[in-house]
Amino acid sequence: MNAIPHYSVTDAKSDLDIRFRRSITDNIVRFPYTHNFGVESGDQLMLLSLKQQSIAFLFAFAICCTAIAQDSETKDDTKKDVLLERTRREVRMLDDLYKGAIVSITQHYVNDKETIPAGTAFKSLFVAVEKKGWHKVRLIDVSGEPYSDENVAEDEFEKMAVKALAAGKASVEKIEVRDGTRHLRVATPIPVVFEKCVMCHDNYADVPEGKAIGALSYTMPIDGPLVLKPAK
Repeated sequence: MNAIPHYSVTDAKSDLDIRFRRSITDNIVRFPYTHNFGVESGDQLMLLSLKQQSIAFLFAFAICCTAIAQDSETKDDTKKDVLLERTRREVRMLDDLYKGAIVSITQHYVNDKETIPAGTAFKSLFVAVEKKGWHKVRLIDVSGEPYSDENVAEDEFEKMAVKALAAGKASVEKIEVRDGTRHLRVATPIPVVFEKCVMCHDNYADVPEGKAIGALSYTMPIDGPLVLKPAK
């Protein structure tokens, strides 16, 4: 075992040097370590002054705190991503349900202009789910010739979405924060799918099949309650 080096006071050149050497000698701490870095294995002696130990401890503590903070941030981000993906899935599910039901009702039950259009009936459903606080969904016009003033794009997102969907984009989305709650805004196209669409909408007669003439605009809360109006 290696001996602890001795700092002789007589080797000092000044009073300051004497005090320094005594401090080092008095505060030396020994502890074994067994790592073999190309030297003979066995107990080694590492000499650290109390000041050096304190610095090493603080440095290690800072590294641990940083690692914990980064891990916490990563978990929070992952949780938020999971919530976002779940909300996106809910929008896709609702979009399939709403559009599938509208098409099915129109196909089997709408036979003339006197019949209430499926789109009009679903507006009542949209109002009901909004009042329940589940989500908000609106039927908006993309053709430029709205069936009703209620179908005109209301805000910047819907105006942007109308242009994108009219240009052929499959869907448009945006994340908004309202009163601390993230909301997913999504707009999906409503195309002309069969001839009965033209029965109530004469202006769609020359629209190519598959081209968007309307859209469903969704506002879905991601991690909190539904907030209808964004903060100004």
